[in-house]
Amino acid sequence: MWPDARYYMIFPNVPALFGPSFAGAALGTPEFKQRVGSTMRAWADHAREIGINPGQIGILLVDEPKNAEQDRCILAWAQAIKAGVPELLIFEDPYHAAPQDAEVQGMFQVCDILCPNLSQYRRGGMAAAEFYDNLRRGGRQLWFYSCTNGPPVANPIAYYRTQEWWCWKAQATGTAFWCYGRGPANPWNQLGAKAEIYSPVYIDADSVTDGKHWLAIIEGIQDYEYLRMLQDRVDELKATGQSNTPLAQAQKLLVTLPDQVIAAAEEGDLAACDRGRDQVLDALASLTQNQ
Repeated sequence: MWPDARYYMIFPNVPALFGPSFAGAALGTPEFKQRVGSTMRAWADHAREIGINPGQIGILLVDEPKNAEQDRCILAWAQAIKAGVPELLIFEDPYHAAPQDAEVQGMFQVCDILCPNLSQYRRGGMAAAEFYDNLRRGGRQLWFYSCTNGPPVANPIAYYRTQEWWCWKAQATGTAFWCYGRGPANPWNQLGAKAEIYSPVYIDADSVTDGKHWLAIIEGIQDYEYLRMLQDRVDELKATGQSNTPLAQAQKLLVTLPDQVIAAAEEGDLAACDRGRDQVLDALASLTQNQ
C-alpha cells in the first residue's frame, strides 16, 4: 500500500506474544538466538520478494521500556535479530526516568533508532540530554515522540509545533505523536467520546480531514527544514573559508533560537514559531546576499 515509505514499522510486542521463550527455546539461550535468527532470515527473504529492503523495517520489541526486565528482553531479542539479519532496524521508545543510570545499558547500544518520550527526556535534564546525544554521536538515530495529550486539550503550538524545534535543538531526525488513528473514540464527536481522543486529524471509516493540530505538526516540520537550509548554507560558506558578521550571526542563531522559540510558545505566545521562522529566513537571505 505504501511503496515509497522510508520505513515500515512493526510492533510484535514480544513479551506479550511469546513470554520468556521463542519456539520452545528460553530467552537468551543459543537455541533462542538460532531460532529467532532463522525466523528473521525467512522474514527478510519474504520482504525482498515483495520489493522491500530489510533495512527499511523497524521493529519495536517492547513499548515504552522503563525497567531492567524489559531492557533485558529487548537486548536478547535484538541481539538474536541482528545475528540473523543485521540490516533489520531495532526501534525503541525508552521511558526511563534516568536512562544514564539504567542497569542494562546494552539495550540502548543495540538500538538503531531511539525515540524517547519528549516529556521524560525533558524531565531528565542535562544528564539525559547528554546521554542520548552521546548515543546519537555513536551512530544511532534520535527521534522524539509525545503521547501526553490529545487535540481536545493540547495547545497546537506548544505541544505539536515546538516538538520539531526540540528536534533541532537535540539534532533529532524524527518526530512522532500518539496517534494517527481513530481508536475507540470518534474525533468528530468529542462531546460524546467515551475515551480520550489523541488523533491530530479527524478520521473515521471513510475519510481523513486535517485540522489545526495536524497543520501545526506540518508547520513544525517546515520550521525544521528552514533551520536545516540555513545550516547547509552556513556549512557551505564555511567550507570556502568565508568569515563575516552575517555568517557568525547565523551560526549563533541556529544554537540560540530554538530555546527562545520554545520558551515563548510555552508562555502562550502563539506567534513565536512564526517569528522564529522569519528570523531564520532573514538570516538565510543575508547569507545569499553576502556570497
